[in-house]
Amino acid sequence: MLSKTQNDKVPAGWEWVEGVIDSAKLPYLGLPVKWDTTQEKHAKIIFHPETGEIIDIPSEKHSKNKNAVGFITATKGRNPMPGAETPASVRYTRFLEPCLQDVLITSATGGSLVPCIAHGDYVKVESLESDHVQPKETILKRQQKLVAKLNEDSQFAEFLLTRPGMNKFFVNYKGKYYGTLLFYELYFNDIDNIWLICDACNSGKSNSDVFDWFKSQWLYGEEFLDYLTKQQINDKGILIKTQNQEGLALVAIEWFWDRHANYKSVAKKLYSEIVVPLQILNMRVDHVVGMGNQIRTERLQESLLAQVLFAQSAVKAKIGMPRGSQESPHSSSDESYRLGPLIDQDGKPITVDVQMYKEAIEIASGRIPDLLEDVVKEELESASKRRKPDVSDQSQTGNVPL
Repeated sequence: MLSKTQNDKVPAGWEWVEGVIDSAKLPYLGLPVKWDTTQEKHAKIIFHPETGEIIDIPSEKHSKNKNAVGFITATKGRNPMPGAETPASVRYTRFLEPCLQDVLITSATGGSLVPCIAHGDYVKVESLESDHVQPKETILKRQQKLVAKLNEDSQFAEFLLTRPGMNKFFVNYKGKYYGTLLFYELYFNDIDNIWLICDACNSGKSNSDVFDWFKSQWLYGEEFLDYLTKQQINDKGILIKTQNQEGLALVAIEWFWDRHANYKSVAKKLYSEIVVPLQILNMRVDHVVGMGNQIRTERLQESLLAQVLFAQSAVKAKIGMPRGSQESPHSSSDESYRLGPLIDQDGKPITVDVQMYKEAIEIASGRIPDLLEDVVKEELESASKRRKPDVSDQSQTGNVPL
């Protein structure tokens, strides 16, 4: 506990710096084998982010490398993941989390697909990138502001460096205070501020204001911002944290899988049972086309077309659940895909609740393949009777498999 005298040394608004060494959290998987040794070494290296100047304090060796701060990479071969032998430790940690692993599917080419939780669609694992939810440029500016404060207020600097562990983050070198390489790289790799999104979303997000960006995203929007408000966000420090010391990425990830929990099962089923099989069939068509087998190509093409038409008909079917009499319409609802009130044979309304609707859909879905097969057979039989036999066509006398 600080004494009153010590507390008085902390300028108003800067009280958060007392816990600065606990603000950034390292990834908990995939760290290099030698990381313990590396961080001790980096605590003795000065880094100036604007110029890229590096000073090794023990040897007083000067060099320049603006890219000295980056993602901590996993030891090669120890933590393989699709598309990278040495992924960033934060990327590997996020990839192995159960919420993502539970929805992973195999693509038509045998690769791995997972959802991009920024825009919702499945993407290749290789296209997922480690993105700073709170832009790294903002984090860096706040770090530099703290270092500048040390050089402006010597009393404040002396107090801060008496706190346990602060000498790993800040050093006084020849009368001037600097942030160490460890100080900058720990905040760059804070696992609570990093999530996995596809490269396209990452490029589009760039260094946008994080709250404006969330507001514009259909999977987040005002609802997510209201949720953040309830978490009592603290924006005074280097990293934006909740009252429970959770970073924006962690909050967004947990909120997404909770708020869009149905996405885990519905999207996975859609892609694994419809999208991927269609892609595989399309690849077979392309393969047979390349072989020059015209008859087989036509047969496969028609099979592919039949499945596409079936999927289209399912989308066009107006099988939405009827709205109850006490339910008010929502401005964002698409009422054109909603059934009107159901009427029985006597003209009386049928009350349908969610559970009844769900059970009816499951039963009907199981019957559709048989019903479709019967309808197709009927149409083929009618077409066969309408067609005049062609004696020159020998295939008409045999049984040609479809």
